[in-house]
Amino acid sequence: MSSIERYPIWGITRFTLPYSRFDHWVIAWGGVAAQAVVAVPLIAWVELFGYSRFQPVNAMLAIGGFLSLSFAVFLIYFPFAVSTDRLLGDCSPPG
Repeated sequence: MSSIERYPIWGITRFTLPYSRFDHWVIAWGGVAAQAVVAVPLIAWVELFGYSRFQPVNAMLAIGGFLSLSFAVFLIYFPFAVSTDRLLGDCSPPG
């Protein structure tokens, strides 16, 4: 890995050619997993307890939960954002 750039809603990881197909698979699907890890607890909170009466908190719940899950689905179905030379769809699990 050569660099990681973090932004409020997304990040960019620059890496050289992975040593194996498994390494490339882990890198590619790590972004999808990270978005899901952020989204699932926040969506569960909203489904169990509902939104609060404070609009800034509601905005955080909506952006952090539902938007993160939308990004995860986007990365699965439109994988061009993962890398320029290889698509996430090409990264089937090794084996």
